[in-house]
Amino acid sequence: MHMTSNDPPLSMTNPEGRSRVIVEHAGKRRITLTDYENGVTRLELALPPINKLILSGGGAKGIAYSGAVNALEQQGVLNDIQAVYGSSVGAIMAVMLACGIDARQFDTLTDDTDLLALLDSADNGAGWFQQAFSGLGAITQKALPGAIGDFTRVLLGVLPRIQSQALPLQALLRETARTAVLSRIHDEHASEVTDIRDRLMAGSVVTFADLAVLNRHIPQIKNLNITGTAMLAGMPQLVVFSAALTPDLDIAMAAHVSASLPVLFKQPSGAGMAFQAIDELTFFQDGGVLLNTPVPQLIDPGLATDLMSGSDMLILRFEQQESPIDRGGFTQLLTDWLTGAPVSASREFQNLSLKAFAEQTVVVPLRTEKGYFSGALSGTVNFGMTADIKDHLQERLQQAVSAHLKLRAEKREEYVFESMNEALLSMDDEMLDSVLSRAPDGTMNSIMTWLSGANAALAMLDAMVETYDSSSRLTLTGSLGEAVARLDGLVTDPAHLRWLALQLNRFDRKARLRLLDAVRNNAVASPVLAAALAEMREREVRVIAGNIRKSVIFPSMHLFLQTSANINLLLSADRILLQATTASEVNRALDGIIAAYASRSALPGQLLQSGTVELAKSWRITTADATAQ
Repeated sequence: MHMTSNDPPLSMTNPEGRSRVIVEHAGKRRITLTDYENGVTRLELALPPINKLILSGGGAKGIAYSGAVNALEQQGVLNDIQAVYGSSVGAIMAVMLACGIDARQFDTLTDDTDLLALLDSADNGAGWFQQAFSGLGAITQKALPGAIGDFTRVLLGVLPRIQSQALPLQALLRETARTAVLSRIHDEHASEVTDIRDRLMAGSVVTFADLAVLNRHIPQIKNLNITGTAMLAGMPQLVVFSAALTPDLDIAMAAHVSASLPVLFKQPSGAGMAFQAIDELTFFQDGGVLLNTPVPQLIDPGLATDLMSGSDMLILRFEQQESPIDRGGFTQLLTDWLTGAPVSASREFQNLSLKAFAEQTVVVPLRTEKGYFSGALSGTVNFGMTADIKDHLQERLQQAVSAHLKLRAEKREEYVFESMNEALLSMDDEMLDSVLSRAPDGTMNSIMTWLSGANAALAMLDAMVETYDSSSRLTLTGSLGEAVARLDGLVTDPAHLRWLALQLNRFDRKARLRLLDAVRNNAVASPVLAAALAEMREREVRVIAGNIRKSVIFPSMHLFLQTSANINLLLSADRILLQATTASEVNRALDGIIAAYASRSALPGQLLQSGTVELAKSWRITTADATAQ
């Protein structure tokens, strides 16, 4: 991938004068490249394939996801998806999809599984009691009219299962995952694939690492990412179970953790994971507590997005009941107390952040002619939905996703660049190859020659860094200094400098990141290193600003009995942080809070003492920190 910046240098100049179409409808993205008399280049192309599927949490409402899977399979999109992200019930559905289950199997599982039975106790006596209440609920629903009967059935089904360990759920997921993966592996596959088959047949569980290996060989199997809320020392922390963080973890256990609805589920626990100390036992709860819609850019605010491949997601969110934001109210206080986490603040922060991804989002329809299923009792814990309602919600979502895919296939994006070089250097390898195959002879010779030289110089730089022992200090002398100088010598165009700066910041090139870290506190003479360091610092500032918004601004706005003056002050700081690209801008937002934030109450004692000012002080970026960035 050539360009990986969140803010590409699009042209501020409009195309003017005579135009010339260089390439028209090239490759999978149907790229059209046009240059103009004033030097500006316009690029038009179709949206990228959907590579990531994001499944939000929503309890029993997740039964509707079957409709989305049907639409994706019918439109030929399902096999192209490389990674699935799930939170809460979305994690359960993500496990099934990641293991290679097709639309028909997915629909059968969601329709035929008794969701309430998955919450039953392993104790025969308690299990009999729970089943008896479920039966009584079914009888009551028939005896009482309309909503009263539905409400009574839900309560009688859920109340006996409060603080459930949900062991049947984990067992079902474990066996379903193993069976689905085994059905996708054949003798002709590579040995690393058949080795996984042998372990599974011997009784092993499917792990995140297994899926990462299988995804390289079997398109139906996906990389899996699942959110959980870890209660570390009583403080909630977002954890993303994945092949990178927890490669050897049972995916069924991770989904169980993520789907542990507060109060309804007993908090599961785990030990021996990469982020834990030796012999540390951590309790978890629902992944939706801190991030209910696990979009990768919300998980990792520093994640760079390629200019023309950033819209490669399909995000599924559940329709919400419309209600005004009520910060600092008693209901929010109670919710946060029950979960031990800032649920209301996290939810507002998430909803605002998701607006940037609106065009990649399909809202699951829950307000239909058959009722409103967006509430807690009518939807989230309505585990006894009738087959008719299940089919209805699935059909509505299938229609919504099909319509979204149709519009997406017809849409074209347009970008304007200052030069042809800038446009070409913004493309990934596949796009560039498709343009080259259709361009007139000689049109692209100069940029291809430059790219060849630049990639060779970067490879030499990587090799030089790797000759240093991991404990050795990197210095810009000798062969390493010559490698950097070779990069500087390649720059004859602003587009060259920006491209090289971005290449040095690639997260998958550890040698380059090590070099930048080694020189970050130094004054550098190299224009390329200076540009790369500036890019690195801007990214780091954005991550810091995002963390301040998430951990200081929004939790403080949602404190009990928060004043309107404080809320306005915090919103003003938030607007600054949203645009911040330098340490001084971050500090300006924090200094405003430190100077003007007032106590919520004149009452003595610690009852309404939040520590907002102290938090703001702790997040200030000092001169040393700013230099280090």
